[in-house]
Amino acid sequence: MKKDTWNALFQPDRPEDEPFCREHGEMLFARLRFVCLMVVLSYPLYLALDLYFLSTGEKRLNLGILAFLYFLSFFMSLTFLLARKRLIRRQQSGRRDVLHYVYSYFCFYIFIGASGSLNSQFLTGNIYAYLIILLAASVIFPIPPRKSAVMLAGIHVLFLAGLMKIGGFSLTSIMNMINSTAAAGIAFFYRPPFISIEKKRWKASSSFKQMKKHFAFYLI
Repeated sequence: MKKDTWNALFQPDRPEDEPFCREHGEMLFARLRFVCLMVVLSYPLYLALDLYFLSTGEKRLNLGILAFLYFLSFFMSLTFLLARKRLIRRQQSGRRDVLHYVYSYFCFYIFIGASGSLNSQFLTGNIYAYLIILLAASVIFPIPPRKSAVMLAGIHVLFLAGLMKIGGFSLTSIMNMINSTAAAGIAFFYRPPFISIEKKRWKASSSFKQMKKHFAFYLI
């Protein structure tokens, strides 16, 4: 990727980028609604599984923590869906702070994945939840790097510290650290080219609309 394109993604939004940022924000907002809806609809299945595993009496503390994380995801997602119409009105009135909700939920879901994977060290010993949510959030929510860098770095450092605390310098712990760091790097560096492509697509679409309007004027 060109150096000027990379630098532009870390600079504050320029006035000429305002229409693209508005359209991109609407896309992120719509995707957040879809994710929250999926979380709410799938919660009954996770609740049934939680009740079943808790009834076995094995590792109840860790299973209880996992059940709480599922419920917290359900509660936060339901809260967004209930407040969505009010947020849309704020967005239509020109308030850009609604994007802060997208950023907050992006951070929240990755934090849930990291917490769930640390808790899974006592259950299954894998970090699949963190890796899946980390990469999925990167694809679903292409947030500009200047917005997501701090969130990703902060959560990942805490995740690595948790792995170190639980597993020490064991082979499994070190491999999990390497794999999770690679996934975090992919999740971060995936964004710039995607946003650059989206911006080029938007500019091409805008140019086509302007040209169509221009020709329509002469045909009248």
